[in-house]
Amino acid sequence: MQFEKLNFESSKSLYLQVADMIKTRILNHEIATGSRIPPERELSKTFNVSRITINEAMGKLEKDGYLQRRRKLGTIVINSSPASSTAIQEQAGLYLIICSDPAQRRAENPYPPRTMNGIDEKVKEKKMRLLFKTLHEDEELNIEEKGLAIAGFIVAGAITPRHLQTIKKSHKPFVLIGDVYQGSITEEKTDIITNDDSESICLAAAHLIKLGHRKIVYMCNHFDKYPWDKDGLRGYKKALGDAGLPCSPSLMIEGKFGEDNAYIAMKNFLEKPAPEPFTAVVFKNLPSLYLGAMRAFKEKNIRVPEDVSLIATEIFRGMTAFYCDSYAAGAAAFDRLYERITNPAWEPRRIIMPSELHEGGTAIKLEKQGE
Repeated sequence: MQFEKLNFESSKSLYLQVADMIKTRILNHEIATGSRIPPERELSKTFNVSRITINEAMGKLEKDGYLQRRRKLGTIVINSSPASSTAIQEQAGLYLIICSDPAQRRAENPYPPRTMNGIDEKVKEKKMRLLFKTLHEDEELNIEEKGLAIAGFIVAGAITPRHLQTIKKSHKPFVLIGDVYQGSITEEKTDIITNDDSESICLAAAHLIKLGHRKIVYMCNHFDKYPWDKDGLRGYKKALGDAGLPCSPSLMIEGKFGEDNAYIAMKNFLEKPAPEPFTAVVFKNLPSLYLGAMRAFKEKNIRVPEDVSLIATEIFRGMTAFYCDSYAAGAAAFDRLYERITNPAWEPRRIIMPSELHEGGTAIKLEKQGE
């Protein structure tokens, strides 16, 4: 990443010059929302200044609402125009709405409690109040709070078109965490915070390949029901193709929804008359697929990770995983909603949260004699 040279003779502080140059790139969309800023060590060399100067510049940009700094994840651009002209009154309320799974009538939040923590911290910074509600498909949205102005909604969970229609009837600003459960990518004039399923699965499978695995099972709820299903399968195939490995349909398992269905799918896979040998599994959806598969493994005395390595795209029970930082996703959702409410020049954006490796205890190097 190239920048103009700093003016060391200027009376303007060096950290402000650095901050302004990076901010200009963000405002011009040369550094896209959702992308990572280079590490401070690299920026220090680029600008020929100390890391202290870079840290001060990053701190200013974070305070101004352009960046979010997270341990292990790095520094992410979360906003391209945080300046606002319309204030939100203190103690205003913001709802986190979790949409229930229409098939099982239960809330199924794709992001763990850390997402809520990321939202809550931002809410407290603005001296607002965070409220929670589970929304089922067959109910209306009742959000009346005596003496409290509701500023908007952050919507997560199994969001269906019907959920979305109910949300829109409120005429309140909102942001989505994740796409709507439908056959195509969400085309809605609102911000969407999501991850790249193709990238996550590709990285997960590639990690197993790096550990020496060649026969890798891919297990998901569906192969092509939703856009992210197709993305996940594409990522799996890409990782195998990049490594020059064949993609065998016999190593792909469609577990459907629910632990029992996943158990049956894995049990049937293991009991095929001539099962294809495998040493690892990539899980697209957790926790139901994992729990179902583990039941089947236990019946067959298959040990993890001694006999089979597992990797997923969500953190669960110490699993090795490629996942997006859910805390940062929550914080980004709040920042985008806040901008929508306060900035007349707001424009909707689709923010892709990057995936990072979380080393758990379920994926190990494959010894040559075990291949």
